[in-house]
Amino acid sequence: MSLACGEPLRATASVVRNWVLVEHPGAWGPAALTDSGLPAHVAQGLAAAARRHRFRVLLVRRPVRPADGSRQCFVVHSGRRRRWVEERVLADVAELLDVDFSPLRGGEPVGFGSRREAPLYLVCTNGRHDPCCANLGRPVARALQARGDGAVWESSHFGGDRFAGNLVCLPHGLYYGRLLPADAVRVVAAYERGEVSLDHYRGRAGEPFAAQAAEHFLREREALSGIDDLVVDAVARTAGGLVEVRFSGPGRRSWVVRVAIAAAADARPLSCGAEAEGRPPTYALVDVNGA
Repeated sequence: MSLACGEPLRATASVVRNWVLVEHPGAWGPAALTDSGLPAHVAQGLAAAARRHRFRVLLVRRPVRPADGSRQCFVVHSGRRRRWVEERVLADVAELLDVDFSPLRGGEPVGFGSRREAPLYLVCTNGRHDPCCANLGRPVARALQARGDGAVWESSHFGGDRFAGNLVCLPHGLYYGRLLPADAVRVVAAYERGEVSLDHYRGRAGEPFAAQAAEHFLREREALSGIDDLVVDAVARTAGGLVEVRFSGPGRRSWVVRVAIAAAADARPLSCGAEAEGRPPTYALVDVNGA
């Protein structure tokens, strides 16, 4: 239905900058953190910490389960100018409840294990949340797993079921959607060259949706493909309901992009399990002023 409506991918990345990834093999329920067999005190404690310190908890799994009860976990920050991944193997996931996550609120490392320099790739395969994620995500995960570098993890729901197969590239937090396996391999290769693949690009996690739309329009207009070619400096609403986004770029260049926001013309389900229809926002480029 999303394809039939011609719904654009742009401006659909989740507004989240901090992540805690917890290895938990096996089946995941619709609400993975609480429906997947994690001890209740661990699930509740992580949920409370996530609300307090503003991070997203995702369950992740690899193709082969670990031989023992140990679990690999990651803490990630996807900031505008700072990005990092910390990783650690835990004997018991309950150890996460002893971690002080408060530095995340300022984008600072929490001292969780060792710093990871290699990227991480998350592919949503949470079929109990939405069957599209399993049907379209698992082939993508298998294609990336065939690279053999151990960088890809199947993930619980991270947003945008109707755009499956979905991929997040960390630590930058770049969201991609409507990926076939061959598309995913190309997107990851481009990411590792420091490039954004605009055809499947949903946006950069953490930025307001209007800023994600403005970035997409500006990349198209200026043919900017480098991941760090554009940095959002400010986002503000202006008269008439427009949103003005200020960017800085290579060679001390800067731009001001104005976008208009409206609701989609037709209401429709936004996921396979949606009980009500919605009208997702749409974004239109108004103008670009550069220096």
